[in-house]
Amino acid sequence: HVLKHSHIIVDRRRPVIPAGSRRNCLPRNMREHLRSRVLFVIPYVIVVNAAWHDGNRHSYRPGTLLHEGKDALRVSSPRACNNACMESNACLAWNYYDGSSTCGRHNACELVESEYPVQYIALESRGKQRCNITSGLKRAAAGLQPLKFRPLRLGTLAPSGWLRNQLNIMANGLSGHLDLFWADVSQSVWIGGSADHSGAGHERGPYWLNGMVSLVAQLNASGDTAALPVNVSSQVNYWVEYILEHQLPSGWLGPDDGFGGTGNTYWTGWNTAASLLQYADAVGVNTAMGQRCGAAVIKYITEVTRRMKSVPTATWSQNRWQDWVYIIHWTLDQDAQGQEQFLWDAAELAQQQSWDWNAYYDQTGVGSTGAYVGKAIPKFPTGNVSSWTMWDHGVNNAMGTKSGAVWYRQNRSSMADYNASYKKLQMQDNFQGQPHGMFAADECFGGRNLNRGIELCAVVEQMYSLQHIFRVLGDPLFLDRCERIAYNSLPGTITADMWQHQYLQQANEVTALYGQKEHPWQTDGDDSTGFGVAPNFGCCTANMQQGWPKLANNVILQTDKGFAMGLIAPSSATIGNVSIDIITEYPFGDNVTVNVKGTTVFSVRIPGWAINADVSINGKAATKARNGTFVDVSCSKVTTIFVDFHPSVEFDYGWGSTGTPPPPTISYNASGAEVPSTIDHFIFDDGAGRAASKLGGQYTDIRSGNPGQHTSATLAVWVAQDGHALSAVHFSYRYVTGYGAVHNPDGPTLQAVALDDSGAVVSVLYTSPVLNNYSYDHYSGYSPPIHVDATGLNITAPVVALALRFTNNQQNLQIPVDTTSGLGVTVEWTPKRVNAPGGHPVPTGVSPIPPARPATNAVAIRRGPLLFSLHLDEHVSVVHTWQPFSNTDVNLTTSSQWNYAVDVSTPPEFVRTRDVPSTPFGTAYACLIKVALVPLSAWGESMQAADEPPPSPIDCAKIPGGCGERASAYLVPYGATNIRVSAFPWTRLA
Repeated sequence: HVLKHSHIIVDRRRPVIPAGSRRNCLPRNMREHLRSRVLFVIPYVIVVNAAWHDGNRHSYRPGTLLHEGKDALRVSSPRACNNACMESNACLAWNYYDGSSTCGRHNACELVESEYPVQYIALESRGKQRCNITSGLKRAAAGLQPLKFRPLRLGTLAPSGWLRNQLNIMANGLSGHLDLFWADVSQSVWIGGSADHSGAGHERGPYWLNGMVSLVAQLNASGDTAALPVNVSSQVNYWVEYILEHQLPSGWLGPDDGFGGTGNTYWTGWNTAASLLQYADAVGVNTAMGQRCGAAVIKYITEVTRRMKSVPTATWSQNRWQDWVYIIHWTLDQDAQGQEQFLWDAAELAQQQSWDWNAYYDQTGVGSTGAYVGKAIPKFPTGNVSSWTMWDHGVNNAMGTKSGAVWYRQNRSSMADYNASYKKLQMQDNFQGQPHGMFAADECFGGRNLNRGIELCAVVEQMYSLQHIFRVLGDPLFLDRCERIAYNSLPGTITADMWQHQYLQQANEVTALYGQKEHPWQTDGDDSTGFGVAPNFGCCTANMQQGWPKLANNVILQTDKGFAMGLIAPSSATIGNVSIDIITEYPFGDNVTVNVKGTTVFSVRIPGWAINADVSINGKAATKARNGTFVDVSCSKVTTIFVDFHPSVEFDYGWGSTGTPPPPTISYNASGAEVPSTIDHFIFDDGAGRAASKLGGQYTDIRSGNPGQHTSATLAVWVAQDGHALSAVHFSYRYVTGYGAVHNPDGPTLQAVALDDSGAVVSVLYTSPVLNNYSYDHYSGYSPPIHVDATGLNITAPVVALALRFTNNQQNLQIPVDTTSGLGVTVEWTPKRVNAPGGHPVPTGVSPIPPARPATNAVAIRRGPLLFSLHLDEHVSVVHTWQPFSNTDVNLTTSSQWNYAVDVSTPPEFVRTRDVPSTPFGTAYACLIKVALVPLSAWGESMQAADEPPPSPIDCAKIPGGCGERASAYLVPYGATNIRVSAFPWTRLA
């Protein structure tokens, strides 16, 4: 099919072009025309449109009126009604009935002294549609909190140096070729195909486009698109044109087939809207194409808002609400087209239907905003989450990192929203943090163990969240973290040629496999760490495109004073009469030269870690610069700013598990005893975990895993007999079964068992019948309480643990657990001793309850923003070959020894080996760190992954197997590795 318009002709009937050949399917004059549209540059200006006083058409604001009936004000326009409200101290909102109103009022202005939520206003407005009412909100007229730092117009910044090379590698890799062979892009339903039916909706095409618009604009600015083997400009232009041509009359963008589920059809169009806003920015907001894109976005926001009034957000759309509000704010900033009050109301409606990220991170257990006001909600987890939940999902949390900053722009007075970004990073670091800068979430949160993974989608979303938080709050701390992720986590999970990527990376990763049947994570699949096109799930294949281009968008930023260097990378830009050229090999190098031509103030960022940085202006003597701040330099004519960061090698301690306290022990009592059994006292194995309860309030459910699994939930409490015999165990439970027919004969069952200190079953306390009378999807309530009274027991094992064991068959179970009383577990003993009393034995064998363990306290080796790792030789085996480009999916294993401890008594040595190579994160390393290592045989491997390192400091005289002979080794940049060790046990040998 061929699209023909006055400004663009793109043919989708493309031959398959082998890798390495030139793909230019348009005539030369048309290629130049398309490129020039993106290259066109005008000075970037935020236009503040004062159209707030024109109000929101067809919106009625109920409440107590200051002027009613015949006393209503008579005015000639919405603007006049707005002005009357502004002049009244008591007025909070206004309604204007225009001259065509059929409600008996003409040119009437109501001043309202109360304010109602937009969701309520939406319901009230339905009956007022014939009245032709326009309304406004007084506090909205102040507009959004201005951004402290603003991006340049897209395509103004030209990447240079290693960043330019990286973006070219990206275009020459998967990013530029997905539209030629991967069906979820090349045959997406968004462009008339039949693919892209997975995930949270039709999300993969929009994910891909969201990053590609920026990539094309930047490569056009650097003059590189003509030399690429694929015509990425053509790809992006075609997608944008097709989407605009096929926008539904209602305003809906993309397929309108309900895919994604009730309340979640909204999500996948949001990245499309972001793509159109970027495209408009690149071609010029005031050009015909820019106006067309902007109008399409506002029509889409209008239709989404209309639908959300009757079908509120749910699941993915509800958890990702801040990304929708961000897009609405972006539209307000860039091209509101006179719809300011409507856009404000649309954002408020989304927030009122939202998941409460602030309360979740504050661990209050009760929502305070959005759809969860006064409702019980889960708390941010302090460790591993063993079953899938929407709120513990890593990508949702990476997006949610910016929720407070997003809403602070509209809710200016909320210090809770202002402070939320700091709180979220603190909680992520304390309980889920990893040395590469991300948190652990191998789909859902995984805790701090160093073999737990993080998804590539979460990496790029966290980067983008941090960039936006910085633009709103202005604190360079958020760019420090963004660089740590961008220069470690991002390249560390994508091969150097960018033709392969992982779904999950691990800080300590000694294999990268497809079909990994055993693995440390519970909420992701067996293909999660293999390298290839779409390991485990294709969302990251599409979404990774935004990583590097959006980093580039935040290198040179505009401020109220002039311009600033945000993220540090080589780039240049000309804005009006000011030219800026940033020359650096950072993060591999230690300094930056900024050449500024023209009169302006240029603000140079000094990273928080750069405690010894200094700045020199035009060759004069350097002066010390304060870390974690910006240094403002007044520039005129030609100004050269030289910054030396003077980084040093740092041993960064404290990584890995924070340790396990001793489990509580319930000892003999003549009257019996209660065994704590709240959800926090259970440990889950083999796929069982916690889940939200349909009972809400004070309940969290045990989820028994997936159909077909055999799983367990063990109370992490020892019951000690002290010479007596355990004679009775009592508890009660309720249940619902998972999806499927009620009364299914192949429904689930459970057993209650007592386990000795080696994990052996010493008594089966209870076996249920098939539990099939109450269903989750045919929900009529949980079962009535089922009381279990296991009596007549004679358990003499010195200590036992109580556990539930599930056989899921064709359906699983959910069992609600009260946050106070748990399952009401009590125990009784025989009054007479049957054994001599003794101490509580130390568990042996495979204990059902993990023993107490000190914190891992591993060491990571950093220099500036870079983390350094032990490189492991890679043995590559091909799993699949893709045609027509013969790119592959592969497994990586190693024969290298990896289980070393670092001797921190030997000072590390930094070695600069060469200039940054043309492949920046390849194996021609630009820098190394020399350290002393000792082999540590006690540190081993399980589940095809490196175990958690033994607690440090290591005492070589006491640890089993001792320490081997000390030797020197060179660590390499984390981002240049595919498998590695990056957090080590440590010792002091001197």
